[in-house]
Amino acid sequence: MAMRNIETITCEMFLNPNKEWLAETWQNLQPCAEDNVFLSWLWISSWLDCFVDDFILVEARQNNRIVGLGILIKKTSLLSACAQRGDYYLHRTGDESKDQIWIEYNDFLMDKKHEIQIRKCMASKVLHMIKKRESFIVGASFVNDFDKVHQIGALQRVTWRTTAYGLDLSVFKGDVDAFRMSLSKSARYQIKRSIQRYEELGELKLETASTIKMAMDFLEIAKPYHISRWGSSKGGSGFINPDFVAFHTTLIERGIKNGSVQIHRISVNKETIAIIYNLETSDQAYFYLSAINYSMTNSHFKPGLVSHYLLIQKAIVDGKLTYDFMGGAARYKSTFANHESNLAVYKFQHPHLLLTVENFSRNLKHRLQSKSSYDYS
Repeated sequence: MAMRNIETITCEMFLNPNKEWLAETWQNLQPCAEDNVFLSWLWISSWLDCFVDDFILVEARQNNRIVGLGILIKKTSLLSACAQRGDYYLHRTGDESKDQIWIEYNDFLMDKKHEIQIRKCMASKVLHMIKKRESFIVGASFVNDFDKVHQIGALQRVTWRTTAYGLDLSVFKGDVDAFRMSLSKSARYQIKRSIQRYEELGELKLETASTIKMAMDFLEIAKPYHISRWGSSKGGSGFINPDFVAFHTTLIERGIKNGSVQIHRISVNKETIAIIYNLETSDQAYFYLSAINYSMTNSHFKPGLVSHYLLIQKAIVDGKLTYDFMGGAARYKSTFANHESNLAVYKFQHPHLLLTVENFSRNLKHRLQSKSSYDYS
C-alpha cells in the first residue's frame, strides 16, 4: 500500500469561522511567519472589526499543523441583467473608501520555512473555487511572490505597481554616526544646515505619543496639513474619509500602548514641523503617513529630511533592523534608502477567449504607447 506523504500541504476554506478561534489561531501562527505589520493580528483584527461582516478563511495545513491563513472578501458586480461576477480580494474589501487604508506587503500569513509551497497551494485553492470570469485580486504585494500562480494555469494581470524604499539598519550595528556617514555629502550638509536653522528659532523636539489621547491629539494637528497636501476630494487625504478615520481610531486604541502604533510630533519652539505616523514590529519601523507644515517658508528648512533623520536615529537606538519607507517615490526616500523593491497589485483569472483578447489588446496598446514615447522623445 502506498503511504501518504506526511509533508503534503492541504488547504480548506471556511465561511465566517469563529473570531475567537481565528484570533488565537492567527496569533499562534504569526511568530512563525515573516515579520509584517500588515499581517499582524493588530492590523487584521482592526480591519475585520471596522469593515467586514462576511469573509472566507483560507487555511493551509502540513502534518495537521496550520501553516497558512488568509482572508478573502467577495465583492459581487453585475455582468448583465441576469449574470453576476465575483471578485475575491485578499485582506481587502474591494470598496475604494474602505481600502484607502492601503495594505502593503500583502500576502497570506505563512510559516516562513515553506512559504513558496504554501502560497502556491493556497492560491491554487482560491483559483479552484472561483468561477469563469471571476477574479482573485491580491496586493500590494512583492513582485514575483505570486509568479508561481502561472504554473497552475491562471492568467495574471498587473493593475498597479510602484517602487518601495527601505533602509537596512543592521549594517550600522547600532552606531548612529555610521548611519550619518552613510549619507551623501550633500544630504549631510542639507540636514545639518536645516537643523541649525530650526534651532535658531528654539528647541528642536521629537515627541512620541504615549497615550491614546496624545496620539489622537497629534492626528488632529496632522489633519489640516495632510488635507492641504493631498486635497479634500474623493481619493485625496484619508482624513476626509470616515472609513479611514474609523479604522485608524481603532488601530491606535489597540496599538498605542504596546508601541505597535507610534505617532511622532517634531516641533520647534512649540510650532509643529511634522507629524509622522509609523507602525512597528519588534524588528521593523514602517513609515505609514506624514503631515508636513509647509508654512515655515525658509528655503533651508527641510522638514521631511529632518523628521526622518531624527526618527531613523531613534530606530537605530531602539534596536530596529529596518526603517521601511514603503511604496511610492519621493526624493527623501531615495536619500535615505539603501535598498529598493517592487510592489504590484495582481488580478488572476481563469483563461477564456474574451479575456485572452482583452489582454492581447491591452498589451498591444502598451507596446504602441511605449514605442510612440520612444520615437518622439
